[in-house]
Amino acid sequence: MDNTKDKLLQRRSKLSPAQLALLEKRLRGEVDSQIKVIPKRLS
Repeated sequence: MDNTKDKLLQRRSKLSPAQLALLEKRLRGEVDSQIKVIPKRLS
């Protein structure tokens, strides 16, 4: 489990300040996403 946590922390450290702020808002539930279904990749 520590390995997964380390990977998440590494990914979070690469985010821009704007992306980090949006992530924090989403984690607190302040942002209501309009996307109800996760879109599929085209390729």
